[in-house]
Amino acid sequence: MSPVFVPHADSEAFCSGKLVQALAACGSDVTVVRCPDYWRDVDESSVWRHMDVQVEDVPCVLPRHRVDSLRHALRFQTASYARWVGAVVRRALRLHAVKPFDVVYSRSLPMFAHVGGYWCSRRLGVPWIANINDPWDYHLFPGQTCIRPSLAYRFLSKLWLQRTLRAADLVTGPSARLHALNAAIAGTRGAFQMIPHIGCTGAEPAEDRGLFKLVHAGKLGSSEITGRSSQTLLAGLKAFLDGHPQAQTATRLVLVGPRDDATRSHIERFGLSSFVKEIGKVSYEESLRHIGSASACVLVEADCAEGIYFPSKVVDYVAAGKPILALSPRTGEIADLGLSAGVLRVDPTDALAVRHAIAGLYSDWKAGRIAWRAPSPEVISRYQAANVARQFLTAAAPLLVGSPLASAQASANAANVPVVGPAALPFR
Repeated sequence: MSPVFVPHADSEAFCSGKLVQALAACGSDVTVVRCPDYWRDVDESSVWRHMDVQVEDVPCVLPRHRVDSLRHALRFQTASYARWVGAVVRRALRLHAVKPFDVVYSRSLPMFAHVGGYWCSRRLGVPWIANINDPWDYHLFPGQTCIRPSLAYRFLSKLWLQRTLRAADLVTGPSARLHALNAAIAGTRGAFQMIPHIGCTGAEPAEDRGLFKLVHAGKLGSSEITGRSSQTLLAGLKAFLDGHPQAQTATRLVLVGPRDDATRSHIERFGLSSFVKEIGKVSYEESLRHIGSASACVLVEADCAEGIYFPSKVVDYVAAGKPILALSPRTGEIADLGLSAGVLRVDPTDALAVRHAIAGLYSDWKAGRIAWRAPSPEVISRYQAANVARQFLTAAAPLLVGSPLASAQASANAANVPVVGPAALPFR
């Protein structure tokens, strides 16, 4: 259950699409329930056009009807997309009658995916896995100030966070720190298993041998809910170029993603228009090509005491084998990756450290030895599709007592052989 799912143009949709593809490649029979009109932007990447999965589009119920909405809200105990939840449950029951499901798996954001997951699990009588990739709800993102829902909405949102952590047979996500934050808000913890994002690579790019190219892929500033500022990155780049005039003809910073007015203002203020290229919003496949052409990739996180996020772009950087300049908190998920993942971490507000980090990367690029900064093969394999799918299947198997998947996993564990690929029996 993934309301935002490919070809929706959104990072959660991409993460869901990659994992579903990996599970299908392992022999699992996957049906995806999507809300087609929740997200309007469409990603045209060809990678989503040939998915071996069944996608069930359950649109928002229109026209609005107050009495019907109130009836569904009371029945499903939610003010968020209550009629959609009802439609999803009815669709799931019809599908289950034809070909029974083994497990319900819901993914957020948005959080109402888990409302649907809870009720489908109860009505179908099968285990429930809830995957939470971000803070539970939009208003709970640390640092954001724009979203201020009503007290009633806050109450119901927290109620569903508590219910999900208590009722889900398993909670998964890419970050233990993020799970700890959600658990602290809820005042309860559930069984948690860390399942990382899947990294992808694009078509082999044409080499820019004469360019030292830094690539940032994703949202910045006002385009991103926590308002990650590009100011420190650009100030550090300016200081590097001023101190290394010989590098000016070769150095470029490429920003791939929605354009941001604050970033444009910083570029002009620092006089960097000749050195920074703003690509704008592109397809997922096109962003992978830009990542593949980079000398090094850039991650910008918010300035906070602890980095709770594990951005999906990081695993695409790792999959491409690129060194990563991370403006990231000293304590956090990215800091934990370390040099073995190719991460060169600096504080998000330390422009001088950014300058020195870029100078080090440039020096290694100029000398033809920048490859030594790349992620290790062991780290790259950690985020490959088959290995992430194996982790998910291993975590799911104990929930499915008596199912073919559980029996196959038990036999494989006894023989010390992982169930993956053709050896895996399908589950639904």
